[in-house]
Amino acid sequence: MAIGLAGAALWGAAPAAAHVSPDLVVSAPADRATVGPGVDVVLTAAAEGIGRTDFVLQLDGQPVDADGRVGQAAVFTSLSLGAGEKRTIGLAGLSDGEHQLTVRYADTDNPKPDVVRSFRVAAPAQRSRGATVAAGAVFLLLMAAAIVIRRRGLRAAQR
Repeated sequence: MAIGLAGAALWGAAPAAAHVSPDLVVSAPADRATVGPGVDVVLTAAAEGIGRTDFVLQLDGQPVDADGRVGQAAVFTSLSLGAGEKRTIGLAGLSDGEHQLTVRYADTDNPKPDVVRSFRVAAPAQRSRGATVAAGAVFLLLMAAAIVIRRRGLRAAQR
């Protein structure tokens, strides 16, 4: 037999706990980190909570989907994680400079503030071709010197 809220109050029973979706933790990229042009966004739903957390991921105000597509290329931009679940979304080919990642909760019954991470993309410094050639030449000279010294040592030992 079902008891309504009025009946529950009469009998001293408390209503069931409200739906509290898990909080999201962004473990990568770290806030204010400097990363390369490819960065993994790592999201974990806290083990505390009931059900799933629905959210939207944005990069510089543009939607991001589960496959890391950004902007108009993004498809199915509403994402979801259950309590304790972890998801990694790879973002590739980001331009140099400052970027802002925003996780916006979609749960209107239990509104939560956005999670925001700012990070900087800096492409790794590339060695010039001249520096690579010079390093190779120095290596060859050192190897030749080592061979000459070794041969002289062997000749001196034979005498």
